[in-house]
Formats: sequence, C-alpha cells, structure tokens
Amino acid sequence: MKIIRLTRHETSEEQIKELQRIYGPSIEVHQFSESLPYIASRAVQRFDQIAKGAAVVEAVLPINLIEAILTFSEFSKRGGTLIRPITERKEDGVGNVTFDFLHYEKLIKVETVTERLLI
Repeated sequence: MKIIRLTRHETSEEQIKELQRIYGPSIEVHQFSESLPYIASRAVQRFDQIAKGAAVVEAVLPINLIEAILTFSEFSKRGGTLIRPITERKEDGVGNVTFDFLHYEKLIKVETVTERLLI
C-alpha cells in the first residue's frame, strides 16, 4: 500500500510502526516536503498530482486546505484516506520545542458552525 506523507517533518519510528499496525507491514511511505499553494483550487490540483496512486495521504496542512481537499480532490472522490498526526508540544524551559507523536486521526469532514452575535 502506497502512503504519501505531505509534511516537512521527518517520519519517526513510532509513526512507521503505527502506520504498519493500521495498514499492514508492506506499506511504501513516500515523503513530499513542500508547501501547497494557498489558493484552494491550486492546492487541490497539486495535491492530486502528489497523491496519484496513493491509498492514504498524511497531510500537515492548514484547515482551509484540508477542507478543500476533502471536498474537491479526485483523491477524496475515489475514496482515498486523508490522515494527520496528532502530537504533543513539549518545551524544555530554555526555548527548545519538540513534538512527540501520539497517534493518527482520519480526516472526514471540516465544518464551520456560526451564530449571529447579538448586542
């Protein structure tokens, strides 16, 4: 199974083990360390080029681009699975920050709920 990682962060051993646990030991993980265009239509177009042939894409992207990909991409329309890593931010007290991998989430839907402000 082909898995694309669309993130600038290197894959940790814990992430590989978790992907193998979920999708099986014979996964092929391919890294794309690039930023998508911020315009949604262009981002979806580039995303579909990157995701070609993949069953799963791990994406670390702004929420507006995730929404566009889930709604408009050919990858999503053909049943591809979009996932994201959940991490814990840790500071060491002297300004260094690390992110420890916790688990993966499947991205299903982005929804904005609003209500009128009353004065």
